[in-house]
Amino acid sequence: MSFGSTPDTWLYEIFFSLGALAAIILIALIGGLLQRILRIKADYFTLIFVIVVSIGTALGLSLYLDMTGQVAEATVTKKLETIHYREEGDWTHQYEVWATYPLPDGSRPSAHFSTTAPIFDSMQEGSRVSVRSASINHWFNLVRFADQSTWTWLPWRWLKIGLEVLIAGIIAWRLFKVSGGWLLVVVMLLLLGTIPFVQKYNEWRAAADPSRTPLHASGMIQEVEEVTTIDPFPGDSSDGDEWETSMDVAQRYAIVTVRYTPQGYVEPILGVDAVDIDETTAPLLVDQAVDIAYAASDPRAVQLPAHTRNHYIRNPLAWLRDQALALGLFVAITFLLSWVGNRWQRFLDSRHAAALAVNRHLR
Repeated sequence: MSFGSTPDTWLYEIFFSLGALAAIILIALIGGLLQRILRIKADYFTLIFVIVVSIGTALGLSLYLDMTGQVAEATVTKKLETIHYREEGDWTHQYEVWATYPLPDGSRPSAHFSTTAPIFDSMQEGSRVSVRSASINHWFNLVRFADQSTWTWLPWRWLKIGLEVLIAGIIAWRLFKVSGGWLLVVVMLLLLGTIPFVQKYNEWRAAADPSRTPLHASGMIQEVEEVTTIDPFPGDSSDGDEWETSMDVAQRYAIVTVRYTPQGYVEPILGVDAVDIDETTAPLLVDQAVDIAYAASDPRAVQLPAHTRNHYIRNPLAWLRDQALALGLFVAITFLLSWVGNRWQRFLDSRHAAALAVNRHLR
């Protein structure tokens, strides 16, 4: 879902943005007031209240668009595909489309959409696409692709993950109340911790299997992003309160973005490969022509021949080793401090007992 903008609505949109910020503050104040009136002791009640009201507002606007929106033919004015690099050491594709569409009053708002690869590839600049739009008192224009709805707009994948985390948390909480249940929780966490390593292992096997990319093409390197550090669990650890999870990679590698045109495509797309870097590999330079291999089912996952991809398995194993050493050192220091503390306390207790014995003898 997006907003359709015209020069006449920009001022309203600015006021709406400022009003949205003020509304969040007001909702937070209302949540705090309700917490006091109802004597709710939950620490995060205000935050949860703001989140629920915000999500409810977004769902309400989406349902309003479903029920009152009118279908119109929009014209695609711009397409943009970009690669976003993550601290985890990988990347994501971003697909953006801009389109203009007509309204009954004769104006043509412009709307921006973040979409998926199949929808992005099905459009070309100047092509037509059906959109559904609804006006809110002629101040704002809600718009989305006509074949989509609130049902398809909801982030079902993240909702599923959130539900799974909630269920796992409830199970762990109940197990902690059972004798020996903590051991089952530890086993469950260890099993869950193996999932990312299994995924990386499968990625490594897939990257080394040439049968997965039977098609070949020529492309031009658009960008080379060398990776020297990764953080599987990024967060703000500047205050020292969080466990440090970043590391210098054991195997340096580069994320290489190649622009090329697969078979059956009218416009070029961005294919990405991640290859090892060492003293024996030839440098990969921007605007360099390269041969690539790919599969028709996933043309954006390309392979640069004659390059290795051992970083898929070496870096996760090195990270696991570093974390195990850090955890072992932490446990050892904690045990040593505890042992020293106990010995010191025993020494003090013995001195105190000896002093009491002397006092009794003197009396």
